[in-house]
Amino acid sequence: MPDSIAVLTMPDIRTAANDTPGKALAERIKAVGYRIAARAILPDDAEA
Repeated sequence: MPDSIAVLTMPDIRTAANDTPGKALAERIKAVGYRIAARAILPDDAEA
């Protein structure tokens, strides 16, 4: 099984439909043989 990477997008003005940077990053990660374990958008006001 290939190594896995999670993609986290900030800020929360993005949605799954318009997160083009996150989508591009995920595609590049997959292109070099990694598996996307998770993708999420982190709200600006999330607790650290």
